[in-house]
Amino acid sequence: MTGADRLASSERAAGQYSESSDEETDEAENAPLGAGLFRYRARVMYDGGNYNGWQYQPWNPTVQGLLETVLQLKLRVPTRIVGAGRTDTGVHARGQVVHWDTEKEIGDIDEFAKRLNSVLPPDVRIARAERATETTFVPSIQEERPWHAI
Repeated sequence: MTGADRLASSERAAGQYSESSDEETDEAENAPLGAGLFRYRARVMYDGGNYNGWQYQPWNPTVQGLLETVLQLKLRVPTRIVGAGRTDTGVHARGQVVHWDTEKEIGDIDEFAKRLNSVLPPDVRIARAERATETTFVPSIQEERPWHAI
C-alpha cells in the first residue's frame, strides 16, 4: 500500500468523505461554479489492472480515489474530482477527462501536473491539464470535442 493509499484509507475511515446518492452527485457535478472557485480539467491515462474501476469505493483502490487523495495532498484541502464516465475493474483509459474545483488558484498548471505525476504511481498519469475557462465545463463522453473522451 502506497502512502497515498494509506492517507485515503485513514481519511475515509475517519468519515472525511461522504457518500451521496447518484441524483445528489449529478446535481453537484452540474452546479454552476461559485465565486472564488477555479475549475481545472485534465486528461488522465491509466492502466486499470490495479484498480476497482474509476468510481470511488470506500474500501477498494479506485482511480478517482487515488486522484482525489493526491490532489488533497498537493492542494492541502479536500478536493472532489468529476470524471467524464466510469470504468469497471481492470479497464484502462487513454483519455479520461476530469475536472475539479478549488479555491486555490494554480499558477503554473503544467508544473502542477508534473508534481501530481511525481506522486502518482506509474500506472496513472496526468497527460494534460489546464484551467477551464468556461465555468460550466463538465466532462462528457457524449460530445465530440477535444476535452470530451475516454
